[in-house]
Amino acid sequence: MAAAIAHPVLAGEGAAQLATIARTRDWAAIHWGFLFAFPLSITGLSGIVGAAVGTPGAGATRAGLAVGVFAYACWMIIVAFMLGGGGALAGVAARGSVAPPPPPDLAATQAVFLFDMVRPFALAAQRAGAFSLGLATSLLGWGLWRGRREGEGEEEGEALPRWTTMLAIAGGSAGAALALATPASSTLDQAAFAPPVVWQLLVGLVLLRVPRPT
Repeated sequence: MAAAIAHPVLAGEGAAQLATIARTRDWAAIHWGFLFAFPLSITGLSGIVGAAVGTPGAGATRAGLAVGVFAYACWMIIVAFMLGGGGALAGVAARGSVAPPPPPDLAATQAVFLFDMVRPFALAAQRAGAFSLGLATSLLGWGLWRGRREGEGEEEGEALPRWTTMLAIAGGSAGAALALATPASSTLDQAAFAPPVVWQLLVGLVLLRVPRPT
């Protein structure tokens, strides 16, 4: 969450985006934060699956975990590209931009060209990851809701309040729909990650407050 807030807005063509990357001093730290957070998020999702073991919703939560792993693998592609490729190409472009014209710096021109050619692949992976994370969140919510609906009392499958299950279904569906409906030329598909990630944060806070059996 902190890495997403600190991430600068990349707007314009490839040259403008590389210039923004070059000016961002914490670019590497931001993206390492994303990458290190991904396995922690998957670990948290596996804990949610554990809460549904033995309930009618166990199958849905297991499917949600599998789709969630795929989602984070897709998300990792663009983050790793922007960390390694984007950071390196931004450095080359920045060094070339201070060279006195003419002629234009060939290395800087090639850096922008490579960035523009590879970035669409990374963006496609990002969109697939956004849709998949929304689907995974909906599946987790559905599984937990089924467990609550079929069970009785506040047992292990009842560890999460009802509102968290409904929020997962609604937020996950909204994120998946946003990833599907956003035009390819728009960057709004990045917002599709927000509902699932916010839900994970809320669930983590709720689970920290759940009393443990003594």
